[in-house]
Amino acid sequence: MRPPASSRRPRRGFTLLELVVSMTIFLVILSFSLPFFNSQSRAVSRASGQGDMVRGLQFAISQLDRDLRMAGAGTYAQQPMLVQLAPLAITFNVNSSSPDSTDVRAVYWDPDADPLTQTSLTTSSPVTLPTSGSKSYPDTNYVLGGVRSPAETISYWFSADSSTARTDDYIMWRRENTANPTIVVKGIIIPSGTAVFSFVKSDTGGNITTITAAQLPRYHTAPIHGSPTDTGLAAMIDSVRIVNVTLTGSYDDNRFGSRTQSVTANIRVANSGLANRLTCGESPVFGRTVTALLGLTPLRVLLSWNPAVDETGGERDIEQYAIFKKLPAAGAFDEPFASIAAGLGAYTFIDASVQSGEQWIYGVAAMDCSPALSPVSVTLQVNIP
Repeated sequence: MRPPASSRRPRRGFTLLELVVSMTIFLVILSFSLPFFNSQSRAVSRASGQGDMVRGLQFAISQLDRDLRMAGAGTYAQQPMLVQLAPLAITFNVNSSSPDSTDVRAVYWDPDADPLTQTSLTTSSPVTLPTSGSKSYPDTNYVLGGVRSPAETISYWFSADSSTARTDDYIMWRRENTANPTIVVKGIIIPSGTAVFSFVKSDTGGNITTITAAQLPRYHTAPIHGSPTDTGLAAMIDSVRIVNVTLTGSYDDNRFGSRTQSVTANIRVANSGLANRLTCGESPVFGRTVTALLGLTPLRVLLSWNPAVDETGGERDIEQYAIFKKLPAAGAFDEPFASIAAGLGAYTFIDASVQSGEQWIYGVAAMDCSPALSPVSVTLQVNIP
């Protein structure tokens, strides 16, 4: 049965003219939009490549800064702090990490530390210093009281990346003792004759100068640090106070091709020249008062003290300060829970682990190169509200 005529509506599609007009408008809008989206896509790609490259450079400098800033920490008196200075390499000694949480001589606690990196190198198992050709290290064993120094040898250096077509494309490497080298960052651009590292030293008069390129590379040629032969050119490496680092990376720019950007850092070698150890035979003398101040926002305890008597005078053999805390009802202090390397004009330490309602007594002791601890200087009781 057909519906009534009044209920039927005429149907009509788009006319050819309407389709042509619509397509024309669409094409006009598209012609204006495509260049915009294309430029935005190139900008995002360019920013992403540049950001990845800069983050890689900043990570590399952060890694180097963390290690180099603590160079010399935990070394024995006869063990040099800086071993090698070169335009594309640097080598130094530091007790960087230990799997033993009670080892106050180590800068960091690492339960997964490589056993190959827990003591100093020996003459029976030396390493070839990077970029040096065939120069090996060490030329003596660093032992005190039958115990080998816990400070390992860390090297950073650059080598050409053979996997790329560019002859100025380098890889930054890091190695501890005889462990396998690890890649820190790739894609470092070093034009021929360009130095990544430069070194600032101080002379006996306190003047600050930059070691010239003609004076590099430099090695700690005196086997025993501080010995009568560790003078003149042999001791130049001991006078370095600042290491300047410039890393240049490349990224692809869709408009301009390969682009470069540099990141620089001035790393202070904190322990350089600050501890002139003459001997290590007597028990260390701290002889300073330690104060503990309570902070409320956030809750924290600030400890402060001045350099030990045996750091600024006496035997001048203080290497670290061990920090203790105990409950008021406890007897003697247990193992130290933190440490700070010596070499500062004044010392502070913040304990941010305290909780409301706790009561603590803190103590600080000086540690020499034996290693041996001075008597603990004790604070007043701190009541956490």
